[in-house]
Order: sequence, then C-alpha cells, then structure tokens
Amino acid sequence: MPLVAAALLPHSPVLLPGLAPEVRLKLQKTTSAVQVVAHELYARRPDILFVIASHTETRGQSHNYSLLQAPSFSYEFSEFGDLVTAGKVDGAVGFVHRLKEGMETNFPIPLVTVKNLPYSLAVPYVLLTPVLAGVKLVCLQVPKNISLDEANRLAH
Repeated sequence: MPLVAAALLPHSPVLLPGLAPEVRLKLQKTTSAVQVVAHELYARRPDILFVIASHTETRGQSHNYSLLQAPSFSYEFSEFGDLVTAGKVDGAVGFVHRLKEGMETNFPIPLVTVKNLPYSLAVPYVLLTPVLAGVKLVCLQVPKNISLDEANRLAH
C-alpha cells in the first residue's frame, strides 16, 4: 500500500468544534490550514488514516512505542470542557496486524488494545472527519522524546 500523503497537524483540543467560538476565532489560520489538509487528503481518497502521536498519560501502559488495535475506537473530550464532540471510528485491524508482522524482526512493537483513543490520536481524526468520514484509523504511539535516529529506525 503506497503512502499517498503526509501532514503535521496540531493536536490541541482547543481546535475542537464543541468549544467556545471566541477561542476558535483566535485560531482562524490554524483551523483553515487543517481544512486545506483535509481537502488535500480527500482528493487522494485514502483507505486508511495513519496517525502518529506521542504518548499521553495512560493508566497501566509502560510501552515506549505501541500500535493500538481495536475493531472500533471511541473518543470524547469532556475532560477539556467539550461536551459535544464524541464518537467512534473503525480501526484498520487487518492492516495493523500486517504492519506489526512486517516490523517484528527490525523493530519490536507491542499491539495494545484500547477502547478509548487518547486525545493526541483522536483530535487529528476529529479535525479531518468532515471530509474523511468512513476512513479506517491506524494509531501509532511514540515516545515524547523520540530521537531522529529512532524515527529513522522505525521508518525502515
């Protein structure tokens, strides 16, 4: 499966639609840039959205790297005061398993089953949902302090 596009997105919850309009007005340029990325991705018609983000605090999880797996993931942002934004997204389970099998010899990485997505992985999906609804999600968590050498090793 070829890589058809890549983009960096902010994962700040202040970009979510359920928060105050006066906060979102201050982030007009960022919001517009996210919409441009979403439309560029839509034009490429991807089957999978692959989100890479650093670990957030997760109880009981001690892995530096992990691939999240689940038939579907839930997300919500009530801890940030957003009582509106919530939903589910289908996981690309088969692809995740093939990816792990391909990586196993060079880069041992655990599969972690979760029900709820950490916000750092959910926010990019939510920002892109209006034009990418129905695209399955692959989530890779990396350490917050990942080095360039580690990123290169992971990429191979």
